[in-house]
Amino acid sequence: MTEQAHITDQQRTHLAALMSPLRGRGYTNELHDGTAVLELTHPLDPVLWPADRILCKPRRIDGDRLWFFDGTGRPIAPADHLTEAIVEITATRYKRPDERPYGQFGPLEALHAAVRRRAPLLAARREQITAPGTHQLPELNDLAPGVHLRLRHGTQTRRVIRDAGAATYVWSDGPERGEKLPSDAEQAADQIAAAFGLTPQP
Repeated sequence: MTEQAHITDQQRTHLAALMSPLRGRGYTNELHDGTAVLELTHPLDPVLWPADRILCKPRRIDGDRLWFFDGTGRPIAPADHLTEAIVEITATRYKRPDERPYGQFGPLEALHAAVRRRAPLLAARREQITAPGTHQLPELNDLAPGVHLRLRHGTQTRRVIRDAGAATYVWSDGPERGEKLPSDAEQAADQIAAAFGLTPQP
């Protein structure tokens, strides 16, 4: 992926918003003048946290909406989803082999980030379900308590929850309710995209 010759004010604003939160997590970063590139390093342990470049540029398959990308060209998150981007950057840059790849956040957040990357046209958000009978929407009262990932495309809505006992993802709502998904977040995201008739993006 090539650098952009000229950075817009909007791109600079998005990249600048990443700098302070990432510094708070031990990273040093530098925003190059004139390009939409943020150099990212972790001086305490460059082996566990390899250096990278974060770019902000339009993503064609998402209507040229601004996204963050890593130095290999892999999409990270929409540029206006700052928290998601920070979580994804810090998780994927952590290379200790005996730790979970999603670092300090849980598997449902890993799935959320994977869905945003692999199926950007799919609306996804975390949804807290409390005790049955306490929700105004009848459809929510039939769901198991816990945090679900609500997924929507057009008129279709489905939900996914993490089954801690089985260590995998499970459809908690929709036509596939009760069926298991792959335990790997990326593979689960691909299957979710397919369920909505969408082609997973690379």
